[in-house]
Amino acid sequence: MRQDDSTLPPELYQAMCKLGRLYIEEGLSDRAACVHTVLDNARYSLGCDR
Repeated sequence: MRQDDSTLPPELYQAMCKLGRLYIEEGLSDRAACVHTVLDNARYSLGCDR
């Protein structure tokens, strides 16, 4: 199911696209495809293993 991207702030949508690209370039599964996951992960520092 595709989320309705038109309701997202453009900055959040762009961040999700950029993060998704980085995941894919690193050969990892795209953990930036869901806005809820991105916002949840934003609460932690980048190097944090949670």
